[in-house]
Amino acid sequence: MPRSVFGFITEGLRRRQERGIAPFTVMSCDNMQGNGHVTARAFISFARLKDPQLGEWISQHVAFPNSMVDRITPVTTPQVQQDVTDQYGIDDAWPVVAESFTQWVLEDTFTLGRPPLEQVGVQVVRDVEPYELMKLRLLNASHQAMGHLGLLAGYTYAHEVCQDPSSWTS
Repeated sequence: MPRSVFGFITEGLRRRQERGIAPFTVMSCDNMQGNGHVTARAFISFARLKDPQLGEWISQHVAFPNSMVDRITPVTTPQVQQDVTDQYGIDDAWPVVAESFTQWVLEDTFTLGRPPLEQVGVQVVRDVEPYELMKLRLLNASHQAMGHLGLLAGYTYAHEVCQDPSSWTS
C-alpha cells in the first residue's frame, strides 16, 4: 500500500500501464527552474527502484511539463494574523496573504490533452525557460537590489523602501 505522494502517483501509473490505459500528466508547480525535469527524474528513479520496467514505461510515456508560478506573497505579520481572526473568526498562526499579481506559465506538454487553462489566465507555451529567466533577471534581481540597498538605508523590508517618498526621485 503506498504511503507517500511518490507511492500513490507511481501506483496510479502502474495500474494504468497494467490495464493498457494511457498515463496521466504529472505536473509540478515547485518554485524551481526546470521543475518538470526534476519531477521526471524523481518519479522515474522511484519507479525504477520498485520495478525497472515500470520506470522505463513512465520515462517513455508520461509527460512532466515545466511550469513557472509567480505570486507575490508578503511576510505574515501579527497584524495579518489579527485581521484574519477579526474578519473570519479563525486563529491562524501563519496565514498567507498575496498581492493581486500572479503569473502561471505552463509548458504545453501533456499526455492526454489538457484542460483549457488559458481561460483562467494560464500562459501555455512551448518553452517556459525564457519566462523563468525574465522573472529571475528582472523581477527577482530588482527586488533583491531594492532589499539590499534598503537595508543600507535602514529598512528591513522591500515594501518599506517602496513607501519611502525619497526613493521615488532620482
